[in-house]
Amino acid sequence: SHGRLKPCGFQDVAYGPLSLSALPSVWQMSYAAVGGEPVRIVATDLTGRQHDLEALPLESVGSLRRRLSETLKLDLAVADLRLLSGGRVLGDADIVAGLPSRDLQLLRMKTTRFAMMEPEIQGCFKYAADGVLARNGKIYFAPDGAEQVLRIDPETDVAGLIGPEIPGDNRYDSNGVLAPNGKIYFAPNGATRVLCIDPEADMAEMLGPEIEGYNRYSASGLLAPNSKIFFAPN
Repeated sequence: SHGRLKPCGFQDVAYGPLSLSALPSVWQMSYAAVGGEPVRIVATDLTGRQHDLEALPLESVGSLRRRLSETLKLDLAVADLRLLSGGRVLGDADIVAGLPSRDLQLLRMKTTRFAMMEPEIQGCFKYAADGVLARNGKIYFAPDGAEQVLRIDPETDVAGLIGPEIPGDNRYDSNGVLAPNGKIYFAPNGATRVLCIDPEADMAEMLGPEIEGYNRYSASGLLAPNSKIFFAPN
């Protein structure tokens, strides 16, 4: 048809019979989108695996991103998905009709968001000493205001409490030591006995005699060349 086209920021211009080839490429794609016919999108991840999906020309990249995140079963609390096309990262407001290419690349990114893990732990100043990474890949924390040892498995994102409930306050403040036998040892502060964590058996127990005093050991232990661990008294 004949009429007048008014691009934003430009003067009115007259045109004759509309020829798509005479329009800028972005206008061509937007004009083609009016029909609303679904198009095929191919998204390739970093492993080379392809994910096919159909999309309407006016569908937003944000919508595509959410759909692909569900397909890939991404935990959006700790990971994010970005779409690349034509060498640039696409914004959520971009639409399918305006993509440089229908072949997309998927980029998984870590985010600054976080997720809370069960269980809920009671007490104040629950864990004060640094955690210790065991040979099995799990991380163990000795309790301070909490009552039990905390175990975190980064492979499965599962946390749990192990071992007996330990009486006292400010139980273990000094950093533990991973011994050559694979066990982890913590010296007591408000507790009365040494804490031993056995990652292989997935258990914790208290060892040795009861130690008198308060704020007993606050400095980190040291593994000596003879494989024994020493803690200086407080």
